Amino acid sequence: MNRRKSLCFFLICAVLGAAAAVGSVYLQERLSGPKIEKWRLETPVVYSKELQDKVMEMQTEKQTCVLWRKKKFVCVENMELGRQVIIDAYGIAGSSSVLFPNANVLHTDDTGTCLLSSDVAWNLFGGTDIAGRNVSVDGVEYTVAGVVFQEEQLCVFELDPEKEQKLTHAAVYCERSEENQLQKQRINAALQQDSL
Repeated sequence: MNRRKSLCFFLICAVLGAAAAVGSVYLQERLSGPKIEKWRLETPVVYSKELQDKVMEMQTEKQTCVLWRKKKFVCVENMELGRQVIIDAYGIAGSSSVLFPNANVLHTDDTGTCLLSSDVAWNLFGGTDIAGRNVSVDGVEYTVAGVVFQEEQLCVFELDPEKEQKLTHAAVYCERSEENQLQKQRINAALQQDSL
């Protein structure tokens, strides 16, 4: 009987040890795995053609980043059906996949296109299969590139560098979380030249 108890005790310890090792590896991967770092810029920057080129250059160097501004109480309208909603709008410079990883991607030079959250798509069109349809965002026409499945009602569109709008936030995506601070410092340094 004692031998049986010893064997059971040994098996329980082995299982618990294996579970702890697997848990440790999982936790280490979670802590050092891909991460998105978002922050408010100390000084807003004006989105110009030069800054657009700089953002595109960062992306070719595998620095996946996005700059943005958020505007509240924006009117988005389906002109065809006469439906409209008031939502938050994100004007972005860079890849939308940093802010919204599970959505169609807008790229730095995709001006004239937008993404709508699923709720907004339903309110304006009665469904989410709306790629290629047109909407007006505060009086400016955009072609819908896809849907963002977010709880927040929103619209995301690439800013036009010709309009020189202020950007107030930044985000970076890194494969390993320890790289985020380094990338954040690089982006802040690059933006200091373009700050107001």
